[in-house]
Amino acid sequence: MNKSILKHELRSMKWMMLLSILASLFLTAMFSRSLDRQYASIFYLGIYDDAFILSSFRDLAEMALIVFTGITMIQVFMQFRSEKSPETGRFLKSLPVRKEEFFKIKLITGLVSISLAFIVLSLGLIIVRSDNMFWIEDIYSISYMPETHIKVESVGLLLRELGLIYLIVLSFYTFLFMIQYTFTNVVGAIVTGVLVWLAPIFILISSMFTLERIRLIDIYTSKLAGSIDKFSTWLLPWVYALDFNFIDNFSDMSSRSIRTIAALDIKYLVTILLIIVNIGLAYKFNKSSKVENENKLIVFKTSQKIFVFGVTICSGLLISLILSSYMMLEISNIVYVILILLAGLIGYFISRRISRIGNI
Repeated sequence: MNKSILKHELRSMKWMMLLSILASLFLTAMFSRSLDRQYASIFYLGIYDDAFILSSFRDLAEMALIVFTGITMIQVFMQFRSEKSPETGRFLKSLPVRKEEFFKIKLITGLVSISLAFIVLSLGLIIVRSDNMFWIEDIYSISYMPETHIKVESVGLLLRELGLIYLIVLSFYTFLFMIQYTFTNVVGAIVTGVLVWLAPIFILISSMFTLERIRLIDIYTSKLAGSIDKFSTWLLPWVYALDFNFIDNFSDMSSRSIRTIAALDIKYLVTILLIIVNIGLAYKFNKSSKVENENKLIVFKTSQKIFVFGVTICSGLLISLILSSYMMLEISNIVYVILILLAGLIGYFISRRISRIGNI
């Protein structure tokens, strides 16, 4: 590993590492505050059927996803901004260092930065949990809470759910990392990456509203629509940590239920596969990049075609969603379809011009 390149990357990443650690400390403090509120609420609301530790953590999960998503986007910007500036980029490429070496160091430093933040967060959550277990164990010892509730307060289950959030953040980071190698503009790549990340679930949901608007399906009664709705939760990893099942428990003559993340093991596998695919594609794109493509906004022809196709489809479906769900205009199906096609056509011409920026 080239020490000079490593120092260069660490110099640009040191503030990101500090920001990530501060974010972890902030989330730990919020977790502690949530448990304090639960302890205080027992005296006037009584004991309820959810696990204390996991309930507080799940209140934190959505905030953690938002915080680390923002940090991930800033981190990708910091990693690639100097490389994609014309002067610095030419200087770095003039050095006697292989592209693979740049790629490896950049990826490792990015992964280490995110992993370090989650290690700090893990330690913080474990410490806060230990500080609060005395009153939680006292409550369990005098209540009719099932033994199942005690088990779900374990460190293992807490870390498993945190681990899923960690993998979701890593999958998003590696996805943006991969997209950077298909664009020469760092901000444009981040914006496009976020939109592509959201595109599958947007296309699926907006297509369902479109089909309902022209009366081909009923999204409220159709079995197909119900199946599509369940499938849609797999298209956006951000919702993996917020998708719960309830496990019923009928001990001590009472019916109680515990929330658990649905298909947790499968979600682990999906996010790990996504990370591997993203890194593999990023490596391939980095290896295939050529100096003569530096002036192009979108580097590869295949990426240009995918960009144009995606913008065209999403433009038409966006108008469809606006007309059917927000404006509620009383127009015929023929006019409705014409407006969708017109929006798609506009999206096609705009995206085609963008994709050809820098092409000779």
